[in-house]
Amino acid sequence: MDAVDLQIIRELQADGRLSNQDLADRVRLSPSPCLRRVRRLEEAGLIRGYTAVVDQVSFGLPITVFVRIRLERHTAEAVALFEEHVAVIEHIQDCYLMAGSSDYLLRVVIEDLEAYESLVRHRIHAIPGIASIESSFAYGSVEEHVAVIEHIQDCYLMAGSSDYLLRVVIEDLEAYESLVRHRIHAIPGIASIESSFA
Repeated sequence: MDAVDLQIIRELQADGRLSNQDLADRVRLSPSPCLRRVRRLEEAGLIRGYTAVVDQVSFGLPITVFVRIRLERHTAEAVALFEEHVAVIEHIQDCYLMAGSSDYLLRVVIEDLEAYESLVRHRIHAIPGIASIESSFAYGSVEEHVAVIEHIQDCYLMAGSSDYLLRVVIEDLEAYESLVRHRIHAIPGIASIESSFA
């Protein structure tokens, strides 16, 4: 993968509905080589698909909650059982297996606090083997800041102990350390950074 492939991926992440001609113009290729590169990226699994980004507020799901789960046991059976239950709960948008003090981080989108309380009481607490649940509510998504630093996929303004929650996708720990040291620490006003890895 070269710089042109990375630019193709960035352009398609920003607008997956670009025509091949528009994409080719943006990455400064003629249409045929551009299409070949896109097909190669798809065949290699680097581009897995194209989706619609739904405005969750307009869809009636204005609340985003990040839920940290710690399991009682870490046996293969306990992990599989938890993951089976989580996979069928419609309000859970993402589920990450984590390193650190939490075993899982869930991203939940939901209509209101009452619905969230019901979800926790009746669906999440019903999953066998959960030792603890900790919730952090996002004030909102800070999408306009995401594009400023490469590798940051999502940025949420949070209620609670952290001001912002960033989702970073990066190739390895060395690259992550460099990103934090040279790009994130360079942002004025940052008091502390806490990282968890999925």
